[in-house]
Amino acid sequence: MKKAVPALLSVALIVASTSAMAEGESVDLTVTGSVVPSACVPTLDSEELDWGKIQSSALHEALPLLLETKDLKLTVACAAPTKFGVQIIDNKADSALPGTDPGYRGLGFVGDAKFPIGAYSVRSNDSTADGSPAGNLLSVDKGLTWTHSTGPLGLAIESTDWVGLTTAQAAPWAPTAATNAVLNFKVQALISSRNQLPPIGEGDIALDGSSTFEIKYL
Repeated sequence: MKKAVPALLSVALIVASTSAMAEGESVDLTVTGSVVPSACVPTLDSEELDWGKIQSSALHEALPLLLETKDLKLTVACAAPTKFGVQIIDNKADSALPGTDPGYRGLGFVGDAKFPIGAYSVRSNDSTADGSPAGNLLSVDKGLTWTHSTGPLGLAIESTDWVGLTTAQAAPWAPTAATNAVLNFKVQALISSRNQLPPIGEGDIALDGSSTFEIKYL
């Protein structure tokens, strides 16, 4: 290996010397491409969460009305063991209810003055990686560092957060490569109080929340 180094250096010197004697037109070649992880396909067990008809008489005058919690399951199937995170993007962020936790998402507006209808949160629950129990991870810096989400429910997941899973039992925390993963979530919704909504007439007020679950390869 040591003998090869001087030989390479001598070739470089010869090329440089020749170039100095006879300069001419040149053209550059750019070689591009990328090595990508195995493709992963995300699937939700339900693409619509429906709380049905909520009677206006059930609304509180000055406090939000908390609705029942719903379960949501995300299955991620990959062609080979792959490390990934999941970003849950709020598509109605402009209608987020003022004063709520940053992890709460918008449920749309009602009325010409655009009164926020309410809010909902998505929280990580238990998960599995290739059939084994997996803990939940959260990254606030696009996958550079991860923290372990403790307790029966994690924090409300913000649009900029990435969610991951791990089979490790202790720090340092990092996502586990998996071929088939199941991430379970709890979705909590609330409706604005009467004094934060316009007068409710005969027409219905439709909840209008929307989030996109996007795979982030690591």
